[in-house]
Parts: sequence; structure tokens; C-alpha cells
Amino acid sequence: MVKAVLGGDKAAVAASNAAFSNAGIGRTGTYLALDYLIQQAQAENSVDIFSCVSQMRQERVNMVQTVDQYILLHDALTVWYIADDTTTSITNYPQIYNQLLQQDKHNNTSQLQHKYQLMNKISCKIDKDGYSEALKPENINKNRDQNVLAANSARLMIMRSAYENSSDYINAVYLPILSFRFGPQSYKKKRGYIATQTPLPNTVEDFWLMVLNSETKVIIALDDKKENNVGEYIPKTEIKYGEVMIKRGKEDKNSHGYYDVISCEISQESDNINRTVKVYQCHFWKGQKKIPESSMSIFTLLEEISSINNSGPLIVSCLNGANKSGLLCVLAAILERLTIEQDVSIIQTILQLRISRPEIINSFEQFQFSFGAIEEYLDNFSNYANSC
Repeated sequence: MVKAVLGGDKAAVAASNAAFSNAGIGRTGTYLALDYLIQQAQAENSVDIFSCVSQMRQERVNMVQTVDQYILLHDALTVWYIADDTTTSITNYPQIYNQLLQQDKHNNTSQLQHKYQLMNKISCKIDKDGYSEALKPENINKNRDQNVLAANSARLMIMRSAYENSSDYINAVYLPILSFRFGPQSYKKKRGYIATQTPLPNTVEDFWLMVLNSETKVIIALDDKKENNVGEYIPKTEIKYGEVMIKRGKEDKNSHGYYDVISCEISQESDNINRTVKVYQCHFWKGQKKIPESSMSIFTLLEEISSINNSGPLIVSCLNGANKSGLLCVLAAILERLTIEQDVSIIQTILQLRISRPEIINSFEQFQFSFGAIEEYLDNFSNYANSC
């Protein structure tokens, strides 16, 4: 909503207004109020939400119809304040980033630190009821980290054979990629990525069923398979789970030593499925460090993967399915948006992905790395940036 208001495309905004509400008072009223309040903030450096809604209701009864819509106005303005002034064109990004790094003389913190603190305050929170499936007794031992669970609203459900009576739970969530644009340039991928934990010994079969169900052709494994309590999910030759067969194929090494690429053939006779899946076993992120050795290792990986015709989501795994997976998915999502919308919007991207996995970008170190990585990407891919 915020992006549409700020986009400046009046025809698109008008079209979206018409679509929002048949009565023209509820959702449309909220949208119009937000548009006005953003303009007020830009002109006066302050907003008065109560007066705005009261004035609108004098013109038409029940504009901004519900308490939830009134709360939404506050939330949307907060997101705009925090995120939209750091959403910028490719050309202006280095200047914006340098401004964010400047230290405040009064409290000795940077604008970037301030943004991180504000972002955490408004990020999506999921209560205990939202994790009811993950917390069922039969699913507890399927979670490596009891502080990082798959929320009901975002979790991937395993589809099993009709005769199987096992749980459909796996600690894996869909991370959406959504555009805020309207019209022919809009794009929407509800299931752009799957963030999941590296399989436990007791969830290896679940992991491969997830791969089969998701129709992916790419798995990025960010943690070393030699870590403790990790299930050996890549077979030495072949392995079978019910009707699902996994056969190991050839193995290639990246020229920089960033990762190995292991081809696995996955098949299921009953549904006539036979697909080659590439597992990218990464070596550039040692132990439990919060950030990788370099950002270019990630970009090299993403560039190679982009050439694969992968109709399904990208599966990204790390020990708990959040610490490393989250950072990589954030960078991948930023680049995808950058390619299509020709702008950089890091905070909005993080907020968006945190709806599915609130633990994403769990430290200022990762937050700052995201900003620095994008600057490095634009510096090293200047030909790409200029062509956008």
C-alpha cells in the first residue's frame, strides 16, 4: 500500500482505490487517509491521524470504518517512516547508505542502528497459538531449536501417501516475494523461497518428501554436513523412502571453492515423477558465525542459480532454518526486487520475510552486512546496474 501511494502513478492509485472497497468508506477510506497523511508528513514533518480521520468523517460517515483500519494507519505510517526513506534508486543507494552510517553526536549511534531498533519494534510477532502445530507432542522432536518454529500461517505441509498416518509437519516455511506495484509490471510470488532447518536424523525422510512436494530443482545447504545432530540426507549412492528414491549423481566444485554442487535424482513411481535436484553444499560460512566470509560468495552462488530453470521455490537450509537461511533469502529477495523494480528496499524486504519467519536478521551485524553487501554488489556489477 505504501509503495503504491508513493509511486506517483495516479492512474494506478485510482484503479487500486476502486478495487479496495465497494462502499468506498472502509478500505478505500484507509487508503486515502494514508495518502493524505504521508503528504502531510512530507510537508509539515508531523502528522495528526485523529484530525485527519475526523475531517474525512465530516465529509462522509464511517470513513476508516473499523478499529483495525485505524490501527493499520498507524502501522503503515510507521513502516513508511522507517522503510521508505531508505528505499532508493540504484543510483542513489551509495549516498543513502553513507548517510545511514553517520554517527549521531548526542548518543553515539548511527542512523542505521536507529533504523534496526525501530524495525524490530514493528516487526511481525507470532503468539504461541500461531505455532500450535509445531508444539504438538508428536512434532516437538522435529525442531532442532525450540525458539525457531514453523508458524501455522507459513509452514509447508508434507503430502504423504494415503495409507501413511504420520504428521504433515516439517520445520520449513514459505517466504513470499511480493511487489507493491500495480499494472503490467507487477509481480507476485507467494512461495519464492523455503527456509528450513538442516535435517535432523529423524527428519531426513520428511526433508526429501518436502523436496518432492515443492517441485524445486535447487537446494542451498549453508551449514557443514559434519555438524553434530545432522541427518545424512545426501546418500552415498542411493536410498529409498517408501515410494521415493534418491540417487546421488555427479559432483562439481565451484572454481572459487565457495561450494560443491551435488546432483541428486529424485523419483516416485506412483506419480511418474523423475527430477534432478542440485544441492549446493556451501563452504563460505563457517561454524555459527552470523555473517559469511564475504558477500561475493553469496552473489556468485545466486548468479549461478539464476541460470537454472527452476519453477519451484528455492530451498535454503541452515541448522535452525533462520540464522543463515534468513540472511541469504533477504539478499536474494532484494536482488529480485532490484532487478524488476530498479530500486533497493532492504528494510521493507526484511519486514516482509519476517511475517513468515520472525527470527530472520536476528542481529545488527547481519542487518549492517545486508546494506554493505548491496553496495558491494552494485560496485562489482556496475554494468548490470546501468542497464536497469
